[in-house]
Amino acid sequence: MEILNPEINREHIKDKASLMDIHAKTEQGEHVNIEIQLANKFDIENLAIA
Repeated sequence: MEILNPEINREHIKDKASLMDIHAKTEQGEHVNIEIQLANKFDIENLAIA
């Protein structure tokens, strides 16, 4: 796995800047975005990976 730059480039000058917690790429070329939650706000869908 390769750790990539976490900044998301803006397409337009008025776009909001974004910064991922962790942005990585697997050996198969898949991009992975890992978001870290420090508090449970009960507003994120639970995606269980089997």
